[in-house]
Amino acid sequence: MNELEPKVVIEQQAEKDQRKEKTFLGTIVPHKGHTLYKVDLETEEVSLAKYSSAYNVDKTIPKKVIIEEGYYYVSALNRKNALKKFRKSQSGSKR
Repeated sequence: MNELEPKVVIEQQAEKDQRKEKTFLGTIVPHKGHTLYKVDLETEEVSLAKYSSAYNVDKTIPKKVIIEEGYYYVSALNRKNALKKFRKSQSGSKR
């Protein structure tokens, strides 16, 4: 019995190490008719944000964005406006 106990402890420690910590970064609520875009911080390439598809108990799909490092997320009408909003935020303008 003593031979099996250390293996169980090692497995439990491995499970603890594999857990990812989730931190709340904030919320973005797009205006009506807007889409959520992600802008690459280095190349300023604009693309659509990706959502996770996990169902709740009541069969609804919550919209959770898959956040990637090195991207800025912005709600805009189209790609051109998303890039415009990104550039404004980087320059420090309040408008």
